[in-house]
Amino acid sequence: MKYVLFVAGILILTLGISLTIQSELGTSPFDALLVGLSHHVGLLQTNFAPIPIDRLTLILHEITQTPLFVSRTFIYLVFLILAFLLSGPIGLGTLITVCCAGVLLQFIMGHTKRIIDHILTDMDTSSHTTSEKEHSV
Repeated sequence: MKYVLFVAGILILTLGISLTIQSELGTSPFDALLVGLSHHVGLLQTNFAPIPIDRLTLILHEITQTPLFVSRTFIYLVFLILAFLLSGPIGLGTLITVCCAGVLLQFIMGHTKRIIDHILTDMDTSSHTTSEKEHSV
């Protein structure tokens, strides 16, 4: 079940990135930085998944003992400055992402964790109940 949720999350993430690019309102600061780097370094493909930003957010969160939204907002501010310096595609959407993504991440992560824990706990409990019934017969 974990893998199904992971794949569904990746598909939703990909759809969101595609819609953001098509809106032409600007990309996330991380994506803007990568595009800016590709313009200056001459790369057509960066071969970086967006996953490192999530890992960096969690590491910074653990090291600084600050809420997730502070860690993500700080990282996005640094990326925004670098993207600006490298002429990345910064727009209204980029600025909204810097201001709101961390708060939204904090909110969603809390709720998602509770839901996933509940699903996995129910699955674990039902598998134990099934195996207990088989052994008791």
